[in-house]
Amino acid sequence: MKYRIHQSKSSIFLMELIIVILFFSLTGAVCLQIFIKARAISHRSKELTHAVMWAENITEIYLGCEGDAGNFAAVLNREYGLNAAFKSGDHTDAYDFYLDDSWAVTDEAGAYFKVSVSLDNTSSMHTGETNIYALQSEVRDPSDPIYALSFRKYIPMTVSLEGGNP
Repeated sequence: MKYRIHQSKSSIFLMELIIVILFFSLTGAVCLQIFIKARAISHRSKELTHAVMWAENITEIYLGCEGDAGNFAAVLNREYGLNAAFKSGDHTDAYDFYLDDSWAVTDEAGAYFKVSVSLDNTSSMHTGETNIYALQSEVRDPSDPIYALSFRKYIPMTVSLEGGNP
């Protein structure tokens, strides 16, 4: 007499179902990690885009003011609604202001970003740097700038001749 072992078809189906569920779970976990990383990359890219725009705008304002730090501060105050002056040193100037999370000018208490402009007017070749920092970022160190832009402007010296031929 032969005994036949009948294997239930439902147990094979359940094993297949468990394997499929495991496969989809692993795939879902991988996709979730990819979406989280993509969001972080998008956030960093958005910060960099805005930082570049702000740095370029500020640099162009300075270059348009022909190296006059007082005029530069006045234009920044007028255009962006700031009420600040340069912190002046010996032929060097520094200017800091703050931006909120939507990149609008704000006070230091509600700041997410800091814009720092430093100028050196020791010679006729004026140099400067604009740095944008993320103060409250999940993905950046606050001491490292998001973007830094160095610039130079040659301001020729003027000579006046009194009563003589040029």
